[in-house]
Amino acid sequence: MKGTGSTGLICFHGYGRKADDFMPLNLPSGVKIISINLPFHSESQFEEKNPEKTLWKEDLIHCVSKIIEDEKVESIFLVGFSLGAKAVLTLLETTKFSIQGAALFAPDGFKSNPWYWFASQTKFGEFLNRSSIRQPWVFNTFITISKIGGFASVRQLNFAKQQMDSAEKRELVFNIWRAHRKLNVNLNKIKSRIHREDILVRIILGRFDKIIPSIPIHKWVESSNESLLIEEKCGHQIPIGIIEKHVLELIQ
Repeated sequence: MKGTGSTGLICFHGYGRKADDFMPLNLPSGVKIISINLPFHSESQFEEKNPEKTLWKEDLIHCVSKIIEDEKVESIFLVGFSLGAKAVLTLLETTKFSIQGAALFAPDGFKSNPWYWFASQTKFGEFLNRSSIRQPWVFNTFITISKIGGFASVRQLNFAKQQMDSAEKRELVFNIWRAHRKLNVNLNKIKSRIHREDILVRIILGRFDKIIPSIPIHKWVESSNESLLIEEKCGHQIPIGIIEKHVLELIQ
């Protein structure tokens, strides 16, 4: 947490990152940065009463509502990078509290990858995903099928290999995928809410990003006159300076 004031900037980091990523942001003194670690990142932990280790929408909404109450912030802005955008979209879907604006950087959540859906939403897929932790041939078979079937780009496949080249990494991927599998949102419902409540939404994409599919995002923005889409000259990893610039434009 950083800063004081009644304006709260609630931030969610990307896959493999941590809440501290947003601490370098230089914002006006009246803005309080409230950055949250997602499950299986940094020191975040599940309570014992959640044996499935799954982040349910209701739990996320309750957690953020409690933070807003405890920190006594009134104007709420949301920021999400990559995986963290799924949390922001979940909060935009609910009407539990008022939101002034949101900035989504290289956002996940606009289109489900077929392998992610299979591995996290089906019993058989989850079984295979768990099996791949100690039996890498299972993951290698997924890669081969994806390559032959054209289900992913070369860049995406190389990224997947980097994230799954050890048992420890494969176990982490399994846990993270399973933890966030319930953060699926109704994009039409979000569109209706931002129109009805005049919520500012900025979506920032890296022009050279090969990880996040941009076409579904472009189509959604085109159908939502209230949302602004911006492309920056970068890849999936968006520099903190660019994030700061767009956050300042959002809250001013």
